[in-house]
Amino acid sequence: MVNQKQQRNYFKKRIKNIRFHLHAFCLSKNVEELHQLRVEIKKVNALLHFSCNCSKQKHLDEQLNPLKEVFEHAGLIRNVHISLQLTKGIANKKFIDQQNLLKQSEWEKLADKYYIYKQYIKHLYKNILPLFQTIKNKQSAKWFRNELNKATKKLKHEPVDPHTARKKIKRMLYMDKLHHSPMAINKPFLKQLEDDISNWHDIAYTMHILKPEHTTRKNAGDKLKATQSELNFSIAQSSKIFKQKAVIKK
Repeated sequence: MVNQKQQRNYFKKRIKNIRFHLHAFCLSKNVEELHQLRVEIKKVNALLHFSCNCSKQKHLDEQLNPLKEVFEHAGLIRNVHISLQLTKGIANKKFIDQQNLLKQSEWEKLADKYYIYKQYIKHLYKNILPLFQTIKNKQSAKWFRNELNKATKKLKHEPVDPHTARKKIKRMLYMDKLHHSPMAINKPFLKQLEDDISNWHDIAYTMHILKPEHTTRKNAGDKLKATQSELNFSIAQSSKIFKQKAVIKK
């Protein structure tokens, strides 16, 4: 069972951290603050999805919609940071300047609306905190099964969609920390697959925006392509045994 107090305390901590990391990033432009901000928003999203689908609060997660704007700006800045890291030594000045310009633009959008976002977070906290309801183990188990089945479908059925599967996996991992899943999920296996998909997605995005005219030499992206192929193989292998390995047999 997950009681109201557990959910409220988890939510309070996430909101406190979101406020802190948003403020810190707008002041410092520190990418680690940005990363932590995105993680905390994902955790709130997972909690609201879990609570809403396990209780009568069917539209609880919709209240998070305005915060998605913060998440999108933060995501674009993160993409730039990762792409510059992955292309270090192979990207030319034109590409680097374009990416830094995009990063600066997105940072300014976040900073300019900081007080609006701050006010929204305050309202979000006030409106959602009283709505959490006690969740029984039966309801919780059903939610974990549904997320597992959805992830399996995205990994094994055409069209294969690892990125969406990763979102389902992240939700399960986050909510397992709130209260241990009645299904005894295989956390090391899920975490490794989630990491592989994340790295695969980062390279796929970078390869998409890195054009031949952006590189310092011919075949500059070969190493990235090789890493992407290795990740593709690893993800494909894990996908084949996902349903069997994702849950620890009792």
